[in-house]
Amino acid sequence: MATTGVINGTNLRVYASGNAIAYATSCTLSMSKDFNETLHKDNAVTASGWRTIQTEGQQKTATINVEGLYNDDGANNTPAELFDIFDDNTLIEWKLSTEVTGDEYYSGSGYITSLEFTGQVEENATFSATIDVSGTVTKATN
Repeated sequence: MATTGVINGTNLRVYASGNAIAYATSCTLSMSKDFNETLHKDNAVTASGWRTIQTEGQQKTATINVEGLYNDDGANNTPAELFDIFDDNTLIEWKLSTEVTGDEYYSGSGYITSLEFTGQVEENATFSATIDVSGTVTKATN
């Protein structure tokens, strides 16, 4: 049964190649698109300071960001495994989902383009990874 009300952020996970990224603490799917500006000297709107855009030919981009606790005990997608995916330029299938039946999820494929490991004195070691989406982001229902 689909989640009702606000989804608890703990339930929203990033999956890479079918498995949740281990010990994740946060995740973000960012999408944007670029429009062509139609600024020209005969445009009446130019004098008012407002721009106009055309929607044809727009380019869409997306990235997935995930942060977590550095721990090599995870069953899947530990920082060491994320490094191997990054180092080998492996295209991965990703999914942002609660895995609750009836909830919508987003998916696609991409490459890990950024990977950081952080350790501060007397604090938990952490990692962060960015997946640049290659191709289309799709929406479906669990």
